[in-house]
Amino acid sequence: MQVLQATHRRASSHRQADLHLVHPVQENAYPGDVKPGIARALAVLGTAAVVVTDEWIKAWALQALPGDEAIAHPRLVELVVHKNFGIAFDLPFRMPIILVTTGIIAAFLVRLAWTSRVRRPMGSLFAVIILLGAAGNLFDRLAYGFTVDYVLLFGRLAINLCDILIVAGVGGLLLSGGRPPRDLTTAPASGIL
Repeated sequence: MQVLQATHRRASSHRQADLHLVHPVQENAYPGDVKPGIARALAVLGTAAVVVTDEWIKAWALQALPGDEAIAHPRLVELVVHKNFGIAFDLPFRMPIILVTTGIIAAFLVRLAWTSRVRRPMGSLFAVIILLGAAGNLFDRLAYGFTVDYVLLFGRLAINLCDILIVAGVGGLLLSGGRPPRDLTTAPASGIL
């Protein structure tokens, strides 16, 4: 009804003032701001795909690659199976301690992702990326009793794709913390939106 009234007024009085009733216009012309939620959803789906790929590579590595003890003189990068029974960086902790620590950190990250989703959506996204990477490694611990690392760097550092996701998520979370939160109290200058 409102559209018909606006059209009727425009037809009768050649004014353009009522045009915003028919066709509201976006405040800025940058298309990246139209649907930012879709971009974040695609990032989460892409991260989940990386975790699934990582689990497939781990299953393949357990059957096809030698153990890291078989490499006498490792090169810069080696593809081997390293069984990580500890927590990060092979720190030796028992499984119950690892699971409790993981649960506490996961609860913190879930809360952070949920509470920051509106005012700090990038921080929320990075928290979800950390959670997905940790879920991949937790799956290994529950399925195999250890985390499967298959890339050996410099003969010392064993990693997998989930480790890279976790480090990238932590880095992104730290960097996104410096950005000011989204201001939800002011309306756009045009008053249209």
